[in-house]
Amino acid sequence: MTHDLFRLHRVMEAAVWAMGRWAGTYLLSEEEDLSPAMTQAFGAAGSGPAVLAALVQVAGSLLGGQAGEVELHTSVCTRLLPVLLHRRHVPQRLVQLQQWHNLAGGTTQHGDDACSVT
Repeated sequence: MTHDLFRLHRVMEAAVWAMGRWAGTYLLSEEEDLSPAMTQAFGAAGSGPAVLAALVQVAGSLLGGQAGEVELHTSVCTRLLPVLLHRRHVPQRLVQLQQWHNLAGGTTQHGDDACSVT
């Protein structure tokens, strides 16, 4: 059982890494050479804001629901959240999301030292 949980957490770390890479390339991208389908699915005028909210929700769930998983928390805080915070136009969207406020309030309330999201 412990071995299976270890593998599951490693899979989640890999998924967080992939989400960070993907979000850095496609989510709310200002690239003009993206296909219309990609722009509709992940652009600012399409479903991009909803996908952003879902990523923040996932980050909050992984940070709050996986107690003691330092590597997983570190992965969320170093591979996913920085991508969202360092994109020029995304932070202003983040502060409008209830999911972001839940995430920031949760890490503050629980004293999580894995990362600072405010």
